[in-house]
Amino acid sequence: MSLNLDPSTWRLRTLGGIPYKLYQDNPKGHFEEESADITEQYIIQASDLADFVVESFSDTIVWPGIAWFYRPPRRYPGLFYLVTKSLDFESFPPGKPGDPYAIDSSAESGTYSEFLLVTIKYSSGKSEEDTNNDIVELSVNASGEYLTHFPKRAKYNISVADNPSTKTKDEKLTNPLVPMSKIVPSLEWNLKFRRIPRVNMAASFLLARSLLGTVNNYAMPAIFDAPPETILFAGFSMATKWTWREKDPSFELDMKLLEKQINEQGEIKGHNHVFNPNTGRWDRLVKTDSSGVALDPPSYAYELANLNQLFYG
Repeated sequence: MSLNLDPSTWRLRTLGGIPYKLYQDNPKGHFEEESADITEQYIIQASDLADFVVESFSDTIVWPGIAWFYRPPRRYPGLFYLVTKSLDFESFPPGKPGDPYAIDSSAESGTYSEFLLVTIKYSSGKSEEDTNNDIVELSVNASGEYLTHFPKRAKYNISVADNPSTKTKDEKLTNPLVPMSKIVPSLEWNLKFRRIPRVNMAASFLLARSLLGTVNNYAMPAIFDAPPETILFAGFSMATKWTWREKDPSFELDMKLLEKQINEQGEIKGHNHVFNPNTGRWDRLVKTDSSGVALDPPSYAYELANLNQLFYG
């Protein structure tokens, strides 16, 4: 096989303009019903490695409450839904050491290999730039809280079919002293911002801390248009994240939000509503003064805030 190590004659270019030559017996791949993996090997100039690595992997920068940036990874040529997952490199041809980052700048000409053999592995992944908030990694778990109460406005309605010993179909027992368990479904949302720049870390932390424990007073498009008062900002964690991209660390922010959405006769009720056994309905808890008069402006069990600040400027 002719190596043809003259980049000026190579026909192939990456989207960023880096020339490359497809190595022998490549590409190689494997498909299943819902997944695929493809491997390619390229010959590139050693001096192009740094740019090739940057072009190969996605880049995400997030400023919570302000903006975000997302650049997709390099895609497999011709099959855009397979993207770069890993990249290996070695000196090429074998027999010489490599110095792709020009550490030994005073070396004599010919000391180091001018080329590299890079092995790129592709599989399914996000391949498009973001135009909305779906850059945020979002997951959800369904759970529920158990509510036990003694119903005061309830009756046994005992039919003859249920109990033949009853004399009439209308025999009823008012206010039975039997505890009733009720499961109130809820959703636990986990949202992750992968890469917050160090310079924005303090502002992001202060914003999250200031909203902790509050309930949304506006609908939240980022959480499938959750209605007001149904989302509680329950907790968050922030951790240092070191990468090869820069000398300073970035930060990863995980947020936990609890959704409580009760549809009572067409009216959506949430975290500031509790079940009232006297009325059999979900009623809003309103704080009062010492004489029992509701505060003005009204104050509730959970303070209201614009939780969209966590996503939008």
